[in-house]
Amino acid sequence: TQGNRQLLCQKETPSGYEILEKHQNRVSFRVRWPSAWETVTLDSQGLHLFCSLTQPDAAAAFWAIPLLTDNGGEQTNISVSEHRATVTLKEAVHTVTSDNNLCLTQQICGNRNGIYRVLYADSNTRQCSVLLKLMATKP
Repeated sequence: TQGNRQLLCQKETPSGYEILEKHQNRVSFRVRWPSAWETVTLDSQGLHLFCSLTQPDAAAAFWAIPLLTDNGGEQTNISVSEHRATVTLKEAVHTVTSDNNLCLTQQICGNRNGIYRVLYADSNTRQCSVLLKLMATKP
């Protein structure tokens, strides 16, 4: 549980998946959880994540996205507005965009690659989507 949020992966196990599209420039698949569907699509725009809670009494959907703050040698620059977060490290820019509200927390997590702060994309409905994109600022 994250505040009043319940992470799906902490209480359920996926029950299956299906490949929706498999093309040279686009791949899409759907993961079935007991109480939700997740659709993941990778294309030229970036990585699209969509979830839909299937239980009628479900709380609002959200995504929890780790944003790199430190890789052990360098710190990133993070900026967040209502519908866009940007993480910059040298020439690389990672963006998270959503029609849902974005909220950067003080929550810290880490792994062998770095230290992260958690960004939430919060929805007021049972559906939530985000677009993750990595691009270079210099050719």
